[in-house]
Amino acid sequence: MKLETPYSKTNSNFKKAEVFNLLNGTIGIYSAPRPDEEGRINQDSCAIIPINDKKCLLVVADGVGGSRAGDLASKLAIESMVQQFAASPNTSYDALEVERIIAGHELANQAIRGLGLGAGTTLVCSEINHDYVRFYNTGDSVAQLLGGKGVLKYRTLEQSASGYAIESQMVEQSAAQSHADSNMLMACLGDPILRLEVSSKIPINMRDLVVMGSDGLWANVSQELIQQSVTSGTIEERLNRLIELSYQGMKAQNGNSDDLTIILYSFGRSDGHLYSAEQK
Repeated sequence: MKLETPYSKTNSNFKKAEVFNLLNGTIGIYSAPRPDEEGRINQDSCAIIPINDKKCLLVVADGVGGSRAGDLASKLAIESMVQQFAASPNTSYDALEVERIIAGHELANQAIRGLGLGAGTTLVCSEINHDYVRFYNTGDSVAQLLGGKGVLKYRTLEQSASGYAIESQMVEQSAAQSHADSNMLMACLGDPILRLEVSSKIPINMRDLVVMGSDGLWANVSQELIQQSVTSGTIEERLNRLIELSYQGMKAQNGNSDDLTIILYSFGRSDGHLYSAEQK
């Protein structure tokens, strides 16, 4: 299905993954509440926002579970990002688009603080262009760029106690994930001062893949297994593998049952013949 207008899903319960064609690539998206609590509201929200014929914005927000109204916070974050491009989406001036994305973060932060509930949410965005990607992040939701053989090219920094520990190489990912304070956020939307990480433009090729997700993915599937699981098949097949692995991880002894949102974006074809032995 070709996507031409913003597609946003707030606090949703997908029955299966959905797939769209956008720019010259393919997007797979999925979002659902944690499986162990019937009737629970999904505190994750997500969006796909076409900007012009060469660019789009992919967004994942994960409401902070330890605060009140995490579901509302993630909803406001998505609505704020969509609002930035709803009135005049066909911009082509790069600096203006970056400014609008940052303004969307600031608008969301103000709206969440305006609730007066102490609510918070993570927000991670991937600005997709035909020849580069740029990432924006606050909180511990993650976006990353993988090469055709699953090689990790870039990963956003998790703004959490465990994220900083992993980045500093003080601990391994598996040890950090099992620590009692692994989910302690150091920054998120809803804070008095917004702390936003923005990458430079990262060049891409047609065999690269963007992987984005909430805690339901990253807390239950290792980085190595994620990289191994997305190197072949259609976008839908690769996304379904990650969904299955996430739910398997939640059921494990040290699993972390949580809401699950995943977005995949392939810059090239998505027909199961993307990756060759010669190209990363």
